[in-house]
Amino acid sequence: MSQEKYKTDFVMFLTLDGWGIAEEFEGNPFKQASLTNWKRLISSFPSTSLNLSAHPDDFMRVPDLSQLGYYILGCGKENFDNLSRINQSIRDKSSFENKALLKSLKNSIKNQTYLHLIGLISDAEKYSSYNHLKALLELARENNLKQVYLHLFLDGVDTPGDRGITIIGELEKLLKKMRLGKIASLSGRYYAMDRNSFWRERTAKTYEAIVEGKGKKTQNPENAIRESYEKQIFDKELIPTVVADEQGEGVKIAEGDSLIFFNFRGDRVRQLAKAISMPGLDKFSGRKFIKNLDLTFFTEYEKNIPARIAFPHTRNNKNFRDLIKAKGLKELRLSEINKFAHVNNVWDGFTDFIGSKETSLIYSSEKKDINLSVMESTEKISKRLITEAREKL
Repeated sequence: MSQEKYKTDFVMFLTLDGWGIAEEFEGNPFKQASLTNWKRLISSFPSTSLNLSAHPDDFMRVPDLSQLGYYILGCGKENFDNLSRINQSIRDKSSFENKALLKSLKNSIKNQTYLHLIGLISDAEKYSSYNHLKALLELARENNLKQVYLHLFLDGVDTPGDRGITIIGELEKLLKKMRLGKIASLSGRYYAMDRNSFWRERTAKTYEAIVEGKGKKTQNPENAIRESYEKQIFDKELIPTVVADEQGEGVKIAEGDSLIFFNFRGDRVRQLAKAISMPGLDKFSGRKFIKNLDLTFFTEYEKNIPARIAFPHTRNNKNFRDLIKAKGLKELRLSEINKFAHVNNVWDGFTDFIGSKETSLIYSSEKKDINLSVMESTEKISKRLITEAREKL
């Protein structure tokens, strides 16, 4: 068959997230499955394999291989790793001179308001790092802050499902030793870090616990977790819980307070960040919006969220979008909701571009089961792709 057979002005670039090449071993589903269509495509058309890194062994030390893969595909470079950059700033103490973080602390000192630290408490270091939280507490102590409140999300996905009670116990001992800080609320990441647009069912419940001090209450964080385990509800799905005083009152966020979101990866905390920071958001009813908050995010969660950025992304001026533009070509990017940011601003080297209605379409599903949701969204994407292909060929 001649090469002319494949010439066309229409090209599809498909990414199969989580799909890779590895030797056959127990637990590798790609080697065990029949994959009839995949094998037919590989055998019928030209194919090759691509190594995304000059140092593939280093990949195992990067917490988010998904973002890293999209970044390298889009930019052709490996200079991406927020975790390593932040870790280095903690080791060399430059984080103690971070202007964005210090401004948040100085705001609370000057106005005698609360400092709230918000994020996932996890030692998996995929979305956040427990060490980063400890560094923030040390920074607060160095600056003589007194009223520091922690709003924490339990993991249970990238860590064992019952790791939460241990890590919260360790944190409680640390807070007592430092004589600083109090856990103000707890929530499972199922609620606090939803990225599937379940605003009312999940994000709103965490918002109410953190901002308004509403919801399930406890006087002891470890007891709340233990009671949840007894009901077979583990870390991921811990119901948003307010840590209240003897009168049943929890800490509420008030005007002038400083908030630091310490997740270094933004895709799963973006909804909550928007709910707290954007007055015009109408994703769920009854939201009590607090004005004049001093907001700092560890990294840029999304371009238009009004917050200070402590560790800006390393920008890369040469990316996939620029190549398309330079060639005078048009593009259409399709994605299900979980990977929308990946095929837009991550792919383009964390540029400000996140797509438009003409160039980038997002597909979601109302199904709460993540696998069923992705399947339904993928079917919608496939139908759109087939329509586009028929119009172009």
